[in-house]
Amino acid sequence: MSGTVLKKAASLFTLVFAIIFIGITPQMAAATDYTFAGLASTCPSPPGECADFVPGQADDWGDGRNWLPFGVPGVGDTATITNFTVKINGTRTVNRLILNNILFPAAKKKKQKT
Repeated sequence: MSGTVLKKAASLFTLVFAIIFIGITPQMAAATDYTFAGLASTCPSPPGECADFVPGQADDWGDGRNWLPFGVPGVGDTATITNFTVKINGTRTVNRLILNNILFPAAKKKKQKT
């Protein structure tokens, strides 16, 4: 194969990869239901195995160890917080927020009048 043919094949592969994988937006990803548990300051292992554990803030939204399952809720996800005070640094976007059993659905975009 000549160098030109290989370059064209590589370009085609890159284009297909971009369309298939990069074109998948967070909204298309599977949604997850997260529950705030405030566990970042607690070692998950038996105390004798916590020598390397670095505690976090138990009220930090952005620390994935505070959520069950572990991770930080994002676009498309549901975040449930019950009986916790949570600090949020920056802007966070979730599909649904449940605070003390009250549902706050994502805001709907208003249609502009033409």
